[in-house]
Amino acid sequence: MNAKRSSAVLILSFLLVNHAMTQHIDSVNQMREVNVVRKQATHMEMKTQNVELISSADLQKDACCNLSESFMRTGAVDVQYSDGISGAKEIRMLGLAGNYLQSMYENMPGIRGINATFGMEYMPGPWLQSIQINKGTGSVVNGYEAITGQMNLELKKPQSAERFFANVYMNQDARTEVNLYGATKLGEKPWYVMGLVHGSVNWVKMDMNKDGFMDNPLHKRFTAMNRWFHLKKDGGMFMLVGDVNFEQRQTGQLAYDFRTDFTKQHAWGNQLNTNHVALFSKTSFNFAHESSLGIQWKYTFQDQHGFIADKLLRSKEHFGYLNLIYQNEFTEGNTIKVGGSVMVNAVSESLAAYSSKRTEIVPGIFSEVTFNPLKKLNFVGGLRVDHHNLYGTFLSPRLHLKWEPLYSLTIRASAGRGYRTPNLVADNYAYFFSNRTVQIGQLKPEIAWNYGVSLAYKFNLAFREGWIHVDFYRTDFERQLVVDLEQRDELNIYTANGKSFSNSLQAEVGYEVAEGFNVKLAYKWDNVKVNYKAGLAIQALKPQHKVLVVLDYNWEKPKLLFTANFVWYSKSRIPAVHADEHVHANYLYTLNMQITKKIKEQWEVYVGAENMLNQMQHNPILSAEQPFNKAFDATLIWGPIRGAMVYAGFRFVLK
Repeated sequence: MNAKRSSAVLILSFLLVNHAMTQHIDSVNQMREVNVVRKQATHMEMKTQNVELISSADLQKDACCNLSESFMRTGAVDVQYSDGISGAKEIRMLGLAGNYLQSMYENMPGIRGINATFGMEYMPGPWLQSIQINKGTGSVVNGYEAITGQMNLELKKPQSAERFFANVYMNQDARTEVNLYGATKLGEKPWYVMGLVHGSVNWVKMDMNKDGFMDNPLHKRFTAMNRWFHLKKDGGMFMLVGDVNFEQRQTGQLAYDFRTDFTKQHAWGNQLNTNHVALFSKTSFNFAHESSLGIQWKYTFQDQHGFIADKLLRSKEHFGYLNLIYQNEFTEGNTIKVGGSVMVNAVSESLAAYSSKRTEIVPGIFSEVTFNPLKKLNFVGGLRVDHHNLYGTFLSPRLHLKWEPLYSLTIRASAGRGYRTPNLVADNYAYFFSNRTVQIGQLKPEIAWNYGVSLAYKFNLAFREGWIHVDFYRTDFERQLVVDLEQRDELNIYTANGKSFSNSLQAEVGYEVAEGFNVKLAYKWDNVKVNYKAGLAIQALKPQHKVLVVLDYNWEKPKLLFTANFVWYSKSRIPAVHADEHVHANYLYTLNMQITKKIKEQWEVYVGAENMLNQMQHNPILSAEQPFNKAFDATLIWGPIRGAMVYAGFRFVLK
């Protein structure tokens, strides 16, 4: 006890002394401000929720061509290949799959439904103004689907974007990407309009590991978006956005001929064609007495068709969304939001003999209050009620707290409940890349509680700024959809009640070591246990430990930026049925580097390398030489499956 008390006293003394030093340094050195947020991804201090911001400048420090490649510099989010064939990537936060992370475009429904499988690849990184990652339960205003958190994608705005932007990228695998956008002002009203175009192609078959399968899928992808913005006289706004995406994706054995080999067991192949159309809008009206009304709506249509080996696949989805939000600031700093929403989702999925069709109609109402009882204490509490036409009524309470006991110390806490209805084929697309016999149980909505606490501390050392951030989150499932790979030759999908949980601890420190030289260190521990039929066990194929090191060095005179990130992952548990075979999950680590050279004001050129140490999982496809054998399985993925890769590109900006 004495040791614990001494440690507590020592820590408290350090915080108080450093707080005093911070105030003194700020008063002496007011002319020299260092904005940590602009240097590397950090936390948004003004938010009551625990939010991490990744800016557009951060995104350019890696070869960010789409959303799935935008998280190399953050410890909060993990991205890995979901299988050894399709090229699909899955996002993970708080140790759990991206299905539990509510994805939004400008605080409206984003990547969801049957779009979830490849949706991250359809969003080009250069189109993003920022990525806001909210850990823990989210706001009730945005719906009931946030379990581990919310990810909001803020796109480039017509009223603030550059007049013209171009990005061209190519890597050693012959993957080529082109991004273009332009913005202009129309008239004096004013109206702003913006057009965005993205093209991506990979036409070369590569097989570096000599297993007979393509390392990367062949693909042809075209994405376009048109944005309109109008600023009204009352201070309100109107925004209208339309986007389309078309993709053809082909992968499989090198010997497969996509023109003639379908349904023939001469070779193994996979093809998926995607057509996606979306239209969404935001309108706001400002009234007297600090009140406003917001109207949001969205419509999305997506069609996917193709095949996995000799199994036909077809998915269609019509999604409609309307959200009304009334806000009133009843006293200074204290606000209330009330409103209602309705979601209509018509989904049909079929794969081989499995077929499902449903129409979901979910009206809901909500209320959220922001309350500041003290200057340094802030509460955000909300409650929403939704009625699902198939599954009944959902109740979603949410609570967030922010307390600043010191100028440099911020403590946050949150608690809330979330729901999610599963899409069997889209959610588990990667697991069908095997010859396992699929056993499907009764599917019900997933329900979970999430609790979290975080601490953020700013300090000054040697007249340079730094920060420390520590958080812990617990997710308890009342009901979870389980994908069970523990039985030989079987893929079991069923709904389990209770017991499943996730604990996630993360600690980060960032510091400006020297002028223009920034360092970030992060450690994350995920303890995820799943209620399998055989009992409670650590989730398979997911590492428990992660270490991240991020370096930025900016030379102003030569206008040169050097960035690097190193990631280490611990071993993963292999499903019990394979534990005694030739499947072994080892420690893995990756090193990525990029150098960016600015030429005058308009041009930038960049070169880089990913996975420079060539660390990857061996034998990502079991029985690759016999793909129609019962033992064929490409789902046991726990690490990188692509080796070292170099790339180059340039950017052109006209402001």
